[in-house]
Amino acid sequence: METVDWGYVLSTLAIRYIAIFIVLTLLIILLTINGAIVSKITARKERKEEPVTPPPKPRQAPSAGPKVLSPDELEPETLAAIGLAIDLHQNQNRPQSADDTSGDQWRIAGRHAQWRNRR
Repeated sequence: METVDWGYVLSTLAIRYIAIFIVLTLLIILLTINGAIVSKITARKERKEEPVTPPPKPRQAPSAGPKVLSPDELEPETLAAIGLAIDLHQNQNRPQSADDTSGDQWRIAGRHAQWRNRR
């Protein structure tokens, strides 16, 4: 029967075990260096590719703003919707009284449109 040289077996296992960690350490170091180089190259490209800001446009004279329509220029359904929305908003947290006459032009026009549609 053959004898096994245990010294040779253990030394081979130890060398292989240590060699694996050496190779992995070298790989990590090389990958870290490679990542740093690629990051610097892409950062330079991004800085070069930044768009140049266009010169500011000359200022225009301020416009009169949106056209404000009077209640006579709208359809009755639109008046009813606006009047109802204003009424609901104004009376959201207060009790409704029978002699409430604090309505503005839109609210009154909306109520008139509702009354006309009921007929």
